[in-house]
Amino acid sequence: MAERLRAAADTVVLQRFSHVHSQTGETLELTNLLARYRPAASRRILFLAHWDTRPTSDAEDTAEGRALPVPGANDGGSGTAVLLAVAGRRTAAHPPAA
Repeated sequence: MAERLRAAADTVVLQRFSHVHSQTGETLELTNLLARYRPAASRRILFLAHWDTRPTSDAEDTAEGRALPVPGANDGGSGTAVLLAVAGRRTAAHPPAA
């Protein structure tokens, strides 16, 4: 994702952080990606989406189900895919107006 954003955006920032899982105590290494277009502009638009793969399925009904991971493509992947398409094609070809 970072490589694709770097090809289209003016700047890309990776915010790395750790999170301790509330049930397992496992430390998860996570990253936020921020793509910036025309960062000096006074008028800006903010688009947000999330894509995450979780180690457990906390909303499942059974203990066996809760022990299964949630692949990212099934939890928020579509919003991220749309924003990657906008970033890579539309925004690069037609930057936001001033």
